[in-house]
Amino acid sequence: MNLLKEHLLRCGIPDVRLFFWSGRANLSAIDEAGANLSKELLSWFPTENTKSGQSLRVFAKSSGGLVFRSALRHLADRSIQLPSDVLLQVAVPNPAVTESTICLVKKVENLYSKSDWFLRLLLTVGPYKGYKQTLAEVNQPSGCNYVHNVEVPTVGHNGLNWNTKIRSGRWAGKNLYEIYYEILSG
Repeated sequence: MNLLKEHLLRCGIPDVRLFFWSGRANLSAIDEAGANLSKELLSWFPTENTKSGQSLRVFAKSSGGLVFRSALRHLADRSIQLPSDVLLQVAVPNPAVTESTICLVKKVENLYSKSDWFLRLLLTVGPYKGYKQTLAEVNQPSGCNYVHNVEVPTVGHNGLNWNTKIRSGRWAGKNLYEIYYEILSG
């Protein structure tokens, strides 16, 4: 992730922060990490700074997407809403029902690959059994902001970490980091 951070900084995104957690693939570890992330977000992005027009643009990979969404729930439980423009989540195991707090983000891009055998295996066993590669529609009467599932063809789980060149589909000829920057800055 440091290579992605360096790429985003070089491209002109002024403030890129990393959040590290245990990576344990169980729901209680994800919730604990979400609580910790919610505190970090408040220290990085104090609510009084929201008047400046700044907002969050978040990249989350794999279970990290669930950690960020858990952080949104922890903040919502405390009636705190940080302005969030973009959530770019990549190779995330998504619950069968998408939680309504994801609607606090203006634009959610869920990138997945049918070639991601690792995630497809995780969706059949353990705590992610029954989860999906795609985000389900949010079940709330007022609808939700922009939520979009995009398949990245022929890239496996680990390949989504690197600046892999996409060979086919919508982004053929582009490298993943360029695509990530395009989504996060757009």
